[in-house]
Amino acid sequence: MSASQPKLLSVSVDLDGINDHAQIHGLPLFQAEDERVHIAYDRAVPRITAWAADLGLPLSLFVIGRDLTRQRNVNHLREAHRRGHAIECHSLSHRYNLVRLEKPLLEREVFGGMDAIFGAVGERPQGFRAPGYIVSDALFDTLEEARVAFDSSVFSSPFYYGAKALVLATMPFRSRTSVSIVDHPSVLLAPRDPYRPARNYRVKAGRGAGRSLIELPIMVSPILGLPIIGTAVGAAPLAIVRLLARMCTQRSFMNLELHAMDFLDADDVAPHPLTRAQPELHTPLAVRLDRLTEFVKIAQKAGFASVTLAEAAKRYASFL
Repeated sequence: MSASQPKLLSVSVDLDGINDHAQIHGLPLFQAEDERVHIAYDRAVPRITAWAADLGLPLSLFVIGRDLTRQRNVNHLREAHRRGHAIECHSLSHRYNLVRLEKPLLEREVFGGMDAIFGAVGERPQGFRAPGYIVSDALFDTLEEARVAFDSSVFSSPFYYGAKALVLATMPFRSRTSVSIVDHPSVLLAPRDPYRPARNYRVKAGRGAGRSLIELPIMVSPILGLPIIGTAVGAAPLAIVRLLARMCTQRSFMNLELHAMDFLDADDVAPHPLTRAQPELHTPLAVRLDRLTEFVKIAQKAGFASVTLAEAAKRYASFL
């Protein structure tokens, strides 16, 4: 850890809908009239903001533009924004094949999502996160055109990559089809600390060179590259959570990425086969929240300042 670098902790939450998860597992979708379609906003967001308030955390909430056609969702988002949480872009419609789209559709996903968020909260997003964490140089070109300050998608965990590839490879044997896709394996060579990408987004540019935006990678553990996201932290025994948190305090930047699903219980989703397929729902919500809280408190006790991703990008931009 360089003495010139700030010790920063950013916690973000992707507000993926329940059907986004069902599609990953190739399961039947919740029907439009089912109130659980909006469970990420109606149940998860109030829990998310209450949890953050207890810890003094300013969150970065990544929002899908299509969900803002419902006024109740907009109201939840405005209240979160009023409490000081940043509202960032998670695309217009959360297409997992985003990087495979032609440029006009790619632009629609980026600009359309940002416009929807601006219309809802009156402030334009400063950052972007791609569905499934998969980005490309073409997507980065579009993000630069949109003048975002940062992206936070690159996920260079070999364990996450391998597990995802294995699950997708075995789905046909279970008579299921997933909408998810696997990233190019070269992403595993991408930097794990904040960097200013070269024209190749997987490569760090030299000081004063590269793209205008900052990449804030999804957090992985030092050395082994274990995925440090809500799913993993919530499932790990408390002793392992403490060990992982202390390991991650060796870095100058801790970027803890969560999902709305991390704040839902099996009873919120049942009855539906997603309760068996979604790993978070195998552990009671109260237990998961205790583990996430412990992780954050260890970082805070180690002197990490809690900031939004936009604030982190602003601070890193001064010396990258």
